[in-house]
Parts: sequence; C-alpha cells; structure tokens
Amino acid sequence: MVCLMQKDQTCAKQNFKSYLKFYPNDTTAKQILKAIESGNLEIKESKIEE
Repeated sequence: MVCLMQKDQTCAKQNFKSYLKFYPNDTTAKQILKAIESGNLEIKESKIEE
C-alpha cells in the first residue's frame, strides 16, 4: 500500500503479486491488482484535521 500512496505502480504490482502467492484467495488484493494493471485505480487522499 505504501507503493500505491507514493504512486509507484510498478512497485505496487510486484508487491501485490508476491502477496497473492501467499494469499491466493484474497479477492480484494486481486481486484486492486487488476485495477492497477488496467490503469483504473484511483486513490483519493483525505486529510485529518486536528
């Protein structure tokens, strides 16, 4: 997720693929990887006000 927040899609893809080797049934991770690969992933930043 750090890679995604840094907008490093190559790093994010590698990490999600590695993660899915250990957790192949994680549908959320599969969906995120698919979105990264298709270019349809949108990350919205939110700010916490104190």
